[in-house]
Amino acid sequence: MSKRFLIVEAGNTVTDFAVTQNGSCLVHLHAPTATLKTSSDVTRQVVPLHDRFPEMEAAGVCSVVPALTALVMSALEDCFPGPVIEISASLRLPFTLEYYPPGAIGADRIALLAYAADAAGGRPVIAVDAGTAITVDVLDAEGHYTGGMILPGIDLSCSALNKGTARLPLVKLEKCPPLLGRSTEGCIQSGVFWGCVHQIEGILDDITTILCDDQEQEIPVIMTGGSGRLIEPLIHHKLIFQEHAVLFGAWLLTSMNSI
Repeated sequence: MSKRFLIVEAGNTVTDFAVTQNGSCLVHLHAPTATLKTSSDVTRQVVPLHDRFPEMEAAGVCSVVPALTALVMSALEDCFPGPVIEISASLRLPFTLEYYPPGAIGADRIALLAYAADAAGGRPVIAVDAGTAITVDVLDAEGHYTGGMILPGIDLSCSALNKGTARLPLVKLEKCPPLLGRSTEGCIQSGVFWGCVHQIEGILDDITTILCDDQEQEIPVIMTGGSGRLIEPLIHHKLIFQEHAVLFGAWLLTSMNSI
């Protein structure tokens, strides 16, 4: 049987608790990150999953919230019988990472790069996480990390326009807006969304030019993140959207490091 792990992915807004096995999500639960304030809050999420899947061999914690990382690690170590792995740059990785300082790169980016390296199968690959912040990270054909970018995501851009001005309202984007708005809210939605789409498209074009000697060669792009489903259909690159890419990358890293 393939290894079955508990993976906790703690994000700024939502924390996911998932039982994963060989690239599949058997159970996937969500909890607002703000509600996880004590070890008991974490334990209440974990114990039912462990009772249902007692054969889980290890747990992995992929967190971008430092205060929550320590809380989740402590709670899992108290209630989980197997090893508990914190996703970080100090682990064995399926790619070569050069990042300064190494500990500064987010756990979510490391997990996504692990998934991308596995999916690319020895080809160069671009990994994009379109969440609160948009991250773009690149591996070459030898699996060496060549660099990345961090830029504001859709929700963060909308929030910045509201907080940084006197009159612009806070708007939400839940679907693809028309190219041109006909109200202040519509103009913000169009500007933020289409600006983000063309920003990502242009970045992918430039990275592809750098990575490819053959201009006909397509570089695979792995995309995940809350805004990814809206953006993905509009990107003119060979793109794979995988909602659970970070979870599956964390599963891979937990498997590599729990032996």
